[in-house]
Amino acid sequence: MDSESSEKRQSLRRVILTPDASDILRSWREQLASAFPGFDVSERNLIEWSLLQSATLTRGQLNDLRGRFFDEVKHLEAVIQQLQATTSEEERSEIRRRLVMLLGPKTPPRVPKIDPPAE
Repeated sequence: MDSESSEKRQSLRRVILTPDASDILRSWREQLASAFPGFDVSERNLIEWSLLQSATLTRGQLNDLRGRFFDEVKHLEAVIQQLQATTSEEERSEIRRRLVMLLGPKTPPRVPKIDPPAE
């Protein structure tokens, strides 16, 4: 692959696929082998190609990911840490606005003010 020599690659730890994802990957490789005898694409290259096909997530994909993997507790802990670390009221207001937006319409419009720790 020409791009391998011209672009820096980031090494990620091994990714474990679910059985369903593994079946899809196996099916893609079988389809390629059937369509082009003797042609073989590594699993790594096929996964990389797949990711590059949809570099931007649609609104539906974003919502699906949020529904499957969003952890409210971790998110709130991160927001609290950000609020405690901010110094200006403008930054705090922006974080509050984003928190209300992320948690949805059931969230009260006013989020309690959290003061930064005393220095």
